[in-house]
Amino acid sequence: MREIRPPGSVRGVPGNWHSYRDNKELRDPEEARRTITKIIVIITIAVSIEGLVYIFKAGTKDITLLLYPALLIVVSAILIVALGVY
Repeated sequence: MREIRPPGSVRGVPGNWHSYRDNKELRDPEEARRTITKIIVIITIAVSIEGLVYIFKAGTKDITLLLYPALLIVVSAILIVALGVY
């Protein structure tokens, strides 16, 4: 009879594979800092792309609509500066 193993497991490697998969807790401050940095970078990229898209849309329709996209670009710049300070 064939042995059924979880995906990615290697024969001959001792240990319980559940302990590696389920341990998602942040153990040290450095790991938490890296996670927060990644989240802030993702939010900054999303806000800046949204601002650029809205600037191009507003530029083709009406120039008075540029307030919201300009604020998005300013917010993304503030987020970049805040990440640098952090």
